[in-house]
Amino acid sequence: TFLILEEPMAGMNQEEKEYMARFILDARDEMGVTVFLIEHHMDPVTGICDRMVALSYGEMLAEGSPKEVITHPRVIEAYLGGSH
Repeated sequence: TFLILEEPMAGMNQEEKEYMARFILDARDEMGVTVFLIEHHMDPVTGICDRMVALSYGEMLAEGSPKEVITHPRVIEAYLGGSH
């Protein structure tokens, strides 16, 4: 069973994002579902997900654990630019 969420944190402030992240985790645990989360806000996502895929213009840049993805050179280049 899947729970698919697209941009559930759009327009939320930090406190609301933290509440939503907790809500998603609770829903996952209580319902025993796999959550497929599409989101641009990386901070709360890294605390929710066991596995991540980073895309840029439809191209997969990296996949793996949140730590592996956010530290991947292609992800850093795409989201922070070459000077970082």
